[in-house]
Amino acid sequence: MSRQDVEQAIEHVRNTLKKWDDINSWSEMPTRYVLIDPVMKALGWDYMNPYQCNFEHPRTPKGQRLKKVDYAFFHPDQREYADPNYPNRPVILLEAKALYEDLEKDGHVRQLRGYVNVAPRINEGYAVLTNGKVWQLYNLSCRGSFTSKSEHTLDVEHGNRRNHAGTLLDCLGAHKWWP
Repeated sequence: MSRQDVEQAIEHVRNTLKKWDDINSWSEMPTRYVLIDPVMKALGWDYMNPYQCNFEHPRTPKGQRLKKVDYAFFHPDQREYADPNYPNRPVILLEAKALYEDLEKDGHVRQLRGYVNVAPRINEGYAVLTNGKVWQLYNLSCRGSFTSKSEHTLDVEHGNRRNHAGTLLDCLGAHKWWP
């Protein structure tokens, strides 16, 4: 995992968006596999290690309708997390949306906030809302309302690829959580 790996993943996203720019009906699943997964893998996350990553991670208090965040990435330290189903505590919760889904819809942010606020609470790490093209990063260690935790919004299709890669690596890189 290096900045160059993340830059290459961003370039992959850009090339894919150029190649398939006439397809505006992408659902969430292709967006995950083709755009999101390559970036998270370049950031060093091992999808085959259940101690690092879980898909459709339950984030619902007992007695309520089951809700699942699309991806949960975990810290190896077990001391602060009291969920017997998952030995490690999540440090990144990532909610994926379809490629052309508008992330500014109030319901999407409210959904992500709901995943973060479920006990056991997460007081460090990041919550991410992305459609593969735009990445909204919320720093969970910041105080205040959920929207005030918004730290970065990156449009990886545009802008400086190196800067985007550096931001993603600094915030979401596995090396930050798995030394």
